[in-house]
Formats: sequence, C-alpha cells, structure tokens
Amino acid sequence: MYDVNDYKNSAIEYQKAFDSNNGKGYSNDRYNAACSFALAGETEKAFYHLLYCSSYPRIKYKNYGHITTDPDLNSLHENILWKKLISEVKANKDEYEKI
Repeated sequence: MYDVNDYKNSAIEYQKAFDSNNGKGYSNDRYNAACSFALAGETEKAFYHLLYCSSYPRIKYKNYGHITTDPDLNSLHENILWKKLISEVKANKDEYEKI
C-alpha cells in the first residue's frame, strides 16, 4: 500500500499487525509504520512509533543520518516532539559508537 501512495491504509495495516501480535514488532516495521502515519497526516501516531523505537531498550533506534534526512518525516520537523526524538536518536547513536 505504501508503494502505491496509500499511506493511510498502509498505516492501518501496520497497526493491525502490531495489535494482533500483542504490540510487538520489528524496529524496521515500527519505523515504516511511522513513515506511513506521517505521510497520512497522523502526526501523533507517527511520533508514537518513532519514540517507541528511540526509547525502547531493546531497539534504541540510532540511525541519526537516516531519520534526519528521510523525506517521509518532513511533516514532523516543526513539531515540538521532533527535537526530543532527534536528541534521543543522537544519544543512542553516540552510546552505540562508544562500544
């Protein structure tokens, strides 16, 4: 659905998959769901999935270069949560690089 620009239904299907699996999902799927939600104009849900990825201990999303340049997320840049998200991702990246 994403590939044919049906972002709303793409996001809905991602959410159904998470819901049917007791909220569990791979980090790439969470990120892609966030992209679909952002492109569908569902800012709150997009941030939910992105913040989940950045703060969940087993994921700790750290691809700072990608998240800051991904055009799917451009609609989120002016939101106050964007700065928080990017700070978390940068901290995750820095922590990972120390290892």
